[in-house]
Amino acid sequence: MALLFRSLRNREHWLKDDARNPEDVQNVSSDLLRDFASSAATLSVWRVEDDRSNLDIVLTGFTAVWDKLDKLDFVLLDYAEVEAITGTLAITDGSTPFKPAVAEHRDITNLTIGKLVRLIEMTRRRDERFFQRKTVKEIATLLDTAITDGTLDASTIKPKLHEDIKKHRKPKA
Repeated sequence: MALLFRSLRNREHWLKDDARNPEDVQNVSSDLLRDFASSAATLSVWRVEDDRSNLDIVLTGFTAVWDKLDKLDFVLLDYAEVEAITGTLAITDGSTPFKPAVAEHRDITNLTIGKLVRLIEMTRRRDERFFQRKTVKEIATLLDTAITDGTLDASTIKPKLHEDIKKHRKPKA
């Protein structure tokens, strides 16, 4: 069964005791809602293999559109559970210049407040190991590798991002 990648503004919000307590939903910070902000009743996610063999592809595709380098917090959700809650996972091309990631994009469509609440509840119940962080250096390495091997055209990313990547590049021996 596959997983779904969803970026988070700050994974620490999700790992706090009040966010993890399923009995006390009334006292959970509303900051968690920001990570599930939808547009036109649609929420963007990316498909990841169970063995995470395509996770670097997804992360590279997701970050290739950034303005500048930053850390990346994210959660990996259960594909089948999300599909059971929402009923609708549309396969849509990802908006990224990194071609290997384009086909991994999905949209949760026809999102309602009720479905959104259930998604947040499901996310709160996820084991901590599904909440992850990639450092600035790790993101720089992913993007630099894609540029170096030719799978990401440097001219398709923002100049500041490209500059940041170069700053983090390992010096050649």
